Amino acid sequence: DRGAYGFDRRLIGQLELLFDDGTRTQIVTDASWKLLENGPIQMASLFDGENFNAKLLPAKWMEPAFDDSGWKSAVVDKTVSKILNAQGNEPIKVIQEITPVTVVKVKDGTYIFDLGQNIAGWVNLKIPYNPTQNITFRHGEVLDENGQLYVSNLRAAKQIDVYTPGLEKSIDYEPRFTYHGFRYVEISGLTQEPKLTNVTGKVVASAAPLAGAFESSSPDLNKLWTNILWTQRGNMHSVPTDCPQRDERAGWMGDAQVFAQTSIFNLDMSAFFTKWVRDIADCQRADGRYPDYTPQVDKWNRYCNAPGWSDAGVLVPWRMYENYGDTAILARQYTSMKAYIQHILQTNPDLLWKTERGNMYGDWLNGNTIIADDYPKEGGKVDNDIYS
Repeated sequence: DRGAYGFDRRLIGQLELLFDDGTRTQIVTDASWKLLENGPIQMASLFDGENFNAKLLPAKWMEPAFDDSGWKSAVVDKTVSKILNAQGNEPIKVIQEITPVTVVKVKDGTYIFDLGQNIAGWVNLKIPYNPTQNITFRHGEVLDENGQLYVSNLRAAKQIDVYTPGLEKSIDYEPRFTYHGFRYVEISGLTQEPKLTNVTGKVVASAAPLAGAFESSSPDLNKLWTNILWTQRGNMHSVPTDCPQRDERAGWMGDAQVFAQTSIFNLDMSAFFTKWVRDIADCQRADGRYPDYTPQVDKWNRYCNAPGWSDAGVLVPWRMYENYGDTAILARQYTSMKAYIQHILQTNPDLLWKTERGNMYGDWLNGNTIIADDYPKEGGKVDNDIYS
């Protein structure tokens, strides 16, 4: 299902250049811009990955003397009238680099690298030769019992990057418009045995600074905290997502609501949540209902007003006030929060939330969903009545 946010898109940009002598200049989008209609990035998808064909990369295109006369001129659309909002939270960027701990040959030309850590991001491949054939990167969180990459949990998400070499003598590639949730990356198309140093894992997240840390005399507790922090980082890509790997990666509000306080203990979430709370208000229904996840595209707008999930529109701003003394977010969100509560009260005058209520997710992902030897097949779920 492509084009959830439309195909008829526009770009507006402004680059500020500050020179050593204190002078400044601007480069802005206008009619002088050029467009390469068939460039090297042939496909880019958050779920599926990127296809990069280096044969379509114009030589020396970033040098001042490059001849762009064959490129199509940009068209300036003066009919668009929209209110632009600055990004209020930290940018998404590479926050850490990881060298793999092992590499195993699966078959001729195919190797699985183990980063030793489940991350959200991608890998960079540097090899001192050109294999003159496609290099394919497949990403997964675990291996199966045969040591092969396990990808069934990805559902429809492919998490595959493909690099087609051009005439370059060596390869230095990493994707630009996707990210993956993975610990293992299977690389095929290599014609020489790789070294661990040929691959670098790039951890990518909204770069909120560390606010707190935990250390005790218990290695298990210490590992638990680092796992929590890794999970938090792996689900911070402009919005607090539910997972970084399968075909979802949405800003599910129940996940963020129940984890909000812990997340604030770990990282400075003030800018991140300020931005996301605005997203929540933007997605609010006209009658006051909040969605179950934010941002939300129209075709999924039936998911709203789930207890515990939609409540994030009220509880996350309150956590911001409790931890940061942020009264401004309460003031900005007050009308939205009031509309949400009033809708519930008006449709449930007996103060029992029975009507205009969304899905009862309840004890989501309870123990009954775990499939493992000797694990109980029943008795792990908290009843919805108790949950309420």
